[in-house]
Amino acid sequence: MAREDTVRLLRECNAGVKTGCNSIERVMKQVKNQKFKMILKDSLQKHKEVGNRANLLLNQDGSEEKDPHPCARLMSKCKIEMKMRMMPGDSTAAALIHDGCNMGIRSICKYLNQYPTADGEAKKLAESLIEIETKLLFELRPYL
Repeated sequence: MAREDTVRLLRECNAGVKTGCNSIERVMKQVKNQKFKMILKDSLQKHKEVGNRANLLLNQDGSEEKDPHPCARLMSKCKIEMKMRMMPGDSTAAALIHDGCNMGIRSICKYLNQYPTADGEAKKLAESLIEIETKLLFELRPYL
């Protein structure tokens, strides 16, 4: 059970990181404020580090990573493109990422509760992802 919970938690973290990175990259292309852009770049790098660590742990276990569900990926893409076309600007970009952070935190917390026997390293990785998302929430406030 512990191994299964560990693999499932790592896969969910991995899929969440991919979703977050895709969203940040889409939005960042349209951000004008350089300080805001640097905040997004820094967060993107931290997300990628967590994703790389999750991949490494999954590979060491002989398990495969998980991609985000295609419908979720398409919905995210459409929402970002539509909102940025309708209301272009850094405030819209910040709001989109802010919403994504809230969804990510909620999801990872849910998976931490759903997979209680995951090993400490997987839980620590999930908690670091929550910390990255929480930090980004606070850094986005001036741009909302």
